[in-house]
Amino acid sequence: MSHDTAQEQSCESHAATGEEHRRLEFFMGEWNARATFWMAPDQEPMTTEGRMVTTWALGKRYLEMRYKSEFLGAPFEGVGFWGFNTASGLYESFWIDTAGTMMMFDCDGVVSDDGKVYRSSGTVINPQTRQPMRKSVVTTIKNENEHLYQMFFGEVGQEVKAMEIVYTRV
Repeated sequence: MSHDTAQEQSCESHAATGEEHRRLEFFMGEWNARATFWMAPDQEPMTTEGRMVTTWALGKRYLEMRYKSEFLGAPFEGVGFWGFNTASGLYESFWIDTAGTMMMFDCDGVVSDDGKVYRSSGTVINPQTRQPMRKSVVTTIKNENEHLYQMFFGEVGQEVKAMEIVYTRV
C-alpha cells in the first residue's frame, strides 16, 4: 500500500494547531459563574451561581468545559467542547447538559480582530414546538479575569436574549 505524500501533508496541516487555538488559552482554568435566564420575555429573569472548569483536550486542539450549578432547584451539569476547525477556518462548539437530551452545535464561529468578541450561531429544536429555532452566541472578554457569555434565540433582527453568564476567574 503506497502513501500519497500530498494527502499526508494535508492531514498533518489539518491536525496542526495555530494562533486561532492559542487565542482560546484565555478561557482555561476555573471560573465562578453568575447566570441569568429569561424563560419568557414577559417573565422576570432567574439567576443562579455555578462554576466552570475549562481544560485543554486532545493535544490543545479543543477546550473541554465542565459546568456545575443548580437550575430550577435541581443539580445541573453541562459539558462542552470548543475549538478551531483549520479546514473551515471557523470556531466550532457543542454543548450537552442535564436540562435536556439535545446536543447544541455552533459551526460558524468567528472572532473579532482584537480577539475579544467571539460570535457563532446554530440551529436547535425548540422543545415546546419541536420546530427548528436559530440560536446565536456572543462571548466577550471584558478583562483578564472576566468574560461574558450571551445566548439569543430567534431570527436575525428578532432575537430574544435567553441567557447571560458572567464568568469571573477563581
